[in-house]
Amino acid sequence: MILKKIKIAVFSSLFLVLANSNVKAQCSSPSLVTSSPAQLCAPGGTTNLNATSNIGTSIAWYTVAVGGTSLGSVPSGSNFNVNSASTTTFYAEAFLVNSNNNQVFNYTGAIQNFTIPVSGTSTIQAWGSQGWTGSQQGGKGGYAIGTISLNAGQVINIYVGGQGTTASNSIPSGAGWNGGGNGYAWNNGLNYGGGGGGASDIRIGGTAFSNRILVAGGGGGSNNNGGAFGGFGGGLIGGNGGSNCFGIGGSQISGGNANCGATALTIGSLGQGGTGNTVGWTGGGGGGFYGGAGAGDHSGAGGGSSYIGGVNNGSTIAGNASMPNPIGGANIIGKNGNGAIRISWQSTSCISAQRTPVTLTIFPQPTLSITGSNIICAGNSVNLSASGANTYTWSNSSNANNISISPLSNTTYSLVGRSLEGCLSSNVAILSVTVNPNPIITVNNGVICAGQNFTINPNGANTYTIQGGNAVV
Repeated sequence: MILKKIKIAVFSSLFLVLANSNVKAQCSSPSLVTSSPAQLCAPGGTTNLNATSNIGTSIAWYTVAVGGTSLGSVPSGSNFNVNSASTTTFYAEAFLVNSNNNQVFNYTGAIQNFTIPVSGTSTIQAWGSQGWTGSQQGGKGGYAIGTISLNAGQVINIYVGGQGTTASNSIPSGAGWNGGGNGYAWNNGLNYGGGGGGASDIRIGGTAFSNRILVAGGGGGSNNNGGAFGGFGGGLIGGNGGSNCFGIGGSQISGGNANCGATALTIGSLGQGGTGNTVGWTGGGGGGFYGGAGAGDHSGAGGGSSYIGGVNNGSTIAGNASMPNPIGGANIIGKNGNGAIRISWQSTSCISAQRTPVTLTIFPQPTLSITGSNIICAGNSVNLSASGANTYTWSNSSNANNISISPLSNTTYSLVGRSLEGCLSSNVAILSVTVNPNPIITVNNGVICAGQNFTINPNGANTYTIQGGNAVV
């Protein structure tokens, strides 16, 4: 009996060792890590990074050995293109994707929280809610998508916008949760207006408007007057409402205003749609990054704008266009009803224990100069010297760094060079040589009597040397 227990224990331990060995084999550090080319000349350029790990793995690339945000990933053995202007060490990390996961959050009328299960890049999609719809359609919610790198255990705050509802008689009301503006009903409830739809957004690090990283704008509220539809949620700019005193959609820098002189309504503001005019029946503005304006008398309100400034690879679709369905399947034209938020992430079964480095070296370009006299006399020679590079090519086809020239006339010499690493010079050095003609000398003739003096008067030059040293003979 004791012997059996020992055998079982040994077998169990062996199984654990084998299981762990399999996992480690899947997570082996990348090998054959290369950069092609491995060297570039300034100002730099593109190189192909490549690394190999086990079959089925992917390679994520970083510029740090530990932590940091991935530049992107490709299947093992595939090229990953990067652009660099300076010498950079890149690091390859192997990982094996286990599954793709996502979770959809629907409207609750309260803040919801989500704890990130694994570190990595998450994709966030948000759909804003619709404005109140009576006989005229309330503006449909907009759509926003982007990616962000998050750490396991990090908590994000989720705000799913609620659809605007019918306004109570003679009381501004009906606002959709999370920024929708109040609408207004009039004439003992015979004429209806309704609230704007709330925005849907994600907030990280707090619950203030400044903590929003992604926003999908809500649609503006409508009323039952002919043509008084609500403006759609953004897009980077919310849509305008309908009828004669409609509210204007919010933008990236301000809330919407009214297109007429109505004073009993409010314009949109940061995160908040405006209230409809309380004289008449009106729609409330949609919530958003900036809210849409409330409507004037008998009109529809503006939609709120979306926002993608806090995410990577962000894009938006306005509520009057086709966008993905939050629960999958066919696309939809704008978001009807309440809003929604979807978070997608990947789970990995292994990550290599260490990242393998490879360095892309950027060599500087040499700067050239030429030294030597730039003025000579005809028939003379002068030496020109090049400096700053390893090899040189002169315009006279010489390849030496020092050359002797004897030009017959004024001549310009140019020079290019390469460094020891083969980088072409950043400049073309130029020296213009002026060739001055040699003077032609004449002297005067004369006849004197014995004992008299004669003065030699030379011409044709600037200075003279007379044999014997004296011009008077």
